[in-house]
Amino acid sequence: MILAVFLIGLTAVLVVVNAEYDQDDRAQLEAERFTALVRHLQGESIIVGYPLGVRLEAVDNQYRFYALQDQWQLLTRDEVLRPRAIPEGVIMTLSVAAKKNKDDKVDEARSDGEDDDSDQKQSSSVSTENMIVVEPTGLTTQFVANFTGDSTTYTITVDTDQKLVLSDNKGNRI
Repeated sequence: MILAVFLIGLTAVLVVVNAEYDQDDRAQLEAERFTALVRHLQGESIIVGYPLGVRLEAVDNQYRFYALQDQWQLLTRDEVLRPRAIPEGVIMTLSVAAKKNKDDKVDEARSDGEDDDSDQKQSSSVSTENMIVVEPTGLTTQFVANFTGDSTTYTITVDTDQKLVLSDNKGNRI
């Protein structure tokens, strides 16, 4: 009887330990979540009729959603578009193509706190630097977001038809 209880307990512990995600699984899950949230952001921007954005906050290791109404404002009351922390062990990088003064410029941020501006205090107005902006027409800023675990990187891009593409570092679409 005691042996049976011991074996059942040991089996339960092994199942729980094996059920935990490794870093690559967490990176894939977070990449899929980010893709779904940006798709939601695209639809929401069309519905509300004003620009929405998502910005990587490297210092806080999270990304946040904003709405442009006179100025960029953090969305705080939306259950879906709430600030999201990047899981421990997952590194997110974001490269956003932005046009400023007719010159193409790419802004980059990293979720592991290695952003060049990490020592500067954030001003009261939100910069569109490192922000993916979705216009009310559905037009989305071109960007590349990478979510890296132990050995796999998951990449999200916007194709020419404004559809999001999620793939791994082997080129497999997910």
